[in-house]
Amino acid sequence: DPTNDNGGRLMGSGGAAAEAAEEERCPMAGLEWDAGASRLSKALWLLEWPLSVLRWATIPTDLEWDARRRRWTAATPPFAAVLLLVRFSGGVGDAAAARAGPLPLLLLLPLCCAPLPYALWRLTRDDVPPAWQPALVVTGFCFSIVWLDLVATEVVALIETAGFLLGISTSILGLTVIAIGNSAGDLVSDIAAAKGGEAKMAVAACFGSPLLMNIIGAGASLTVRAIMTGGADTESSVSQVCRIAYLFLYTALFSHMVVFPLCGYSASRGYAVYLFALYAVFMLLALLAESRKLGDFLCPASSPCPPPVEG
Repeated sequence: DPTNDNGGRLMGSGGAAAEAAEEERCPMAGLEWDAGASRLSKALWLLEWPLSVLRWATIPTDLEWDARRRRWTAATPPFAAVLLLVRFSGGVGDAAAARAGPLPLLLLLPLCCAPLPYALWRLTRDDVPPAWQPALVVTGFCFSIVWLDLVATEVVALIETAGFLLGISTSILGLTVIAIGNSAGDLVSDIAAAKGGEAKMAVAACFGSPLLMNIIGAGASLTVRAIMTGGADTESSVSQVCRIAYLFLYTALFSHMVVFPLCGYSASRGYAVYLFALYAVFMLLALLAESRKLGDFLCPASSPCPPPVEG
């Protein structure tokens, strides 16, 4: 029987049937057409399909492995190089204008990465995952972060533009729209963990995720700022809304420190109602602060608050 260069059988009628069975068993998210889906699902799939192609072209394989994933993995290096260029150059326009001598980087980087697809193809087989597949998974995780960073940057820019047009300050946008968007994934995962009987995991995630964002997020951003400015001091004023946010943050944390130990590390429904009420009061005060109805609240003369941004 004819074989390919890696000892596997060439694709025939039986091979096509085998690959079809493999597609059904290990589908590639966003690339599979579901003939039995509703019209709305098919329309959404068509809208998502170009982004799914870009995602699979820049992110190496997931934990599964088959002939299709091998082909996509082999094709990723040139496209991944372009993605990194777009990310670190500041956008598509800047990436298109970037040059190395007479050659544009959009052309030079894929050419430099051209040997890598051939190497990946020669070092892998259709039916056996490579021994270094965990490295591919880690690489895919890193490029997923790059994609999330690009999407988040665009979303924040759109929200800031909408706030500028509507006369809404960035503080209110950060405490409402962006905060809800950042927390939506945590909310869904925490609820799923609690419903699955993992209440301790859900409660721990409620603390772990904000802690990570505050320590790593603030630390990393300030570190990058220090590198960009050569270690110069970063001057920033804290608005009245942010001071109110910190006040209620520490109030909630202190409440947790008192209530959970006293209740045997289990919270009642009444405590949940208290937390919802605390958030409602916070939002009310934040809106009043933006409309300049709170005077000098939390803004002493020794540390005055900057005025709200005019619309």
